[in-house]
Amino acid sequence: MANPYIVATYECAGIYWKTHESDQCRVKYRELETNSWHDALALVYDASDEEYRGSVVNLKPATEYEAELESGSVKSRIK
Repeated sequence: MANPYIVATYECAGIYWKTHESDQCRVKYRELETNSWHDALALVYDASDEEYRGSVVNLKPATEYEAELESGSVKSRIK
């Protein structure tokens, strides 16, 4: 499984990111092919699994999104 990865449902997306970084994890997301980024709630870090977890909600069905995750000096983008 890719790292980080997204589990999409009808109107939300669960985000999972395994990393040793444990600072606050900020999340931005946007529809693909657009320039307008939106802030989501920060992901929660589970130290026992060394993994961030969280969700982006109120998404449009049948729409592709891109997310950017940032924790400390580490960044990652996923589609």
